[in-house]
Amino acid sequence: RLVTVKRARGGVIEREVLDGEEIKTPTQFYVKGGDFLISKRQIVHGACGLVPDNLDGSIVSNEYAILGTDGRLDLKFLRYLSETIYFQQTCFHSSIGVHIEKMIFKVDRWLKWDFNIPPLSEQIRIARILSTWDRAIEIVERLIANSKAQKKALMQQLLTGKRRFPGDEGEWGLGCFGEGIRLISGQHIEASNVNSDRKGVPYLTGPADFPNGYLVISKYTDTPKVLCDDGDILITVKGSGTGKSILSNSTYCISRQLMAVRATSFDRIFAFYVLQSRVGIFEDAASGLIPGISRDDVLSFRVIIPPKASQKLIGRVLSACDQETVKLEQQVDALRRQKKALMQQLLTGKRRVKVDEEAA
Repeated sequence: RLVTVKRARGGVIEREVLDGEEIKTPTQFYVKGGDFLISKRQIVHGACGLVPDNLDGSIVSNEYAILGTDGRLDLKFLRYLSETIYFQQTCFHSSIGVHIEKMIFKVDRWLKWDFNIPPLSEQIRIARILSTWDRAIEIVERLIANSKAQKKALMQQLLTGKRRFPGDEGEWGLGCFGEGIRLISGQHIEASNVNSDRKGVPYLTGPADFPNGYLVISKYTDTPKVLCDDGDILITVKGSGTGKSILSNSTYCISRQLMAVRATSFDRIFAFYVLQSRVGIFEDAASGLIPGISRDDVLSFRVIIPPKASQKLIGRVLSACDQETVKLEQQVDALRRQKKALMQQLLTGKRRVKVDEEAA
């Protein structure tokens, strides 16, 4: 089993399993569970971490540095220390090369740097405190993944009519999505007419303006061309993020990378989730040299159309799923901020931890 280290302290993972005759690198090294592994070519990007116990006995090439301990340094503490800016700076200054992607880490240089290291008992205590936050973050991240999976399953059932609400005895039909909406294409505005001084109408240029499901306004224009209204669905039709959509909450000027979908006979929330359910199809349709989807791609696809009352209920249920996910994401963001603040204090000695006399 060969292992690798992910960038940005993403951890040590299995890369692949090979027979001996398939391994071309002449020199290989065993790693043990608990070793601290550094990728010499990727450490400037944060590629370091502890080898998990389930990867004990795996191998790496001499492109990696394997650190053990003589008992005076807790390697779990070192793993948290590796997240500090100072640690990252020492790794950069201990690497040679003219290109960031080709720099090589020199372990002998790095070992000469000074670090503030507390007594072993305090190292162990700090690592335990920070690992508590890691476990909490991991649990909430699993809840987020579960919430998204449940929503995806609900969308599949509710939007196809496989699962209906009690008392829903109305007629479900099949028609084109374009029958219940109106499309408004955005237009380009010259950079000279765009400002960040809050002068004019807020200007949305693409999915970068709603990175996490929230609209982030950073541009304005005095010469608005195409406006969307509160309640319109904004969908990305060109470039990266094609198919990504969000509900507008005000009046905005939109660029040609976006289209506004205005529900006419559909419930707007229902229409929004119909578009969400097709993101993968839109991405496939836009997989050419110039990613993009046309007006016809949006207007012509077939959709199962429930009665208006059922549309509203479907939108309400799926909105509740999204709200639950948002709460969990806010919770995990708060935990990450707390952990970052703790690390800043505990790993610099600004805040000391108490250990019992026996441990000391």
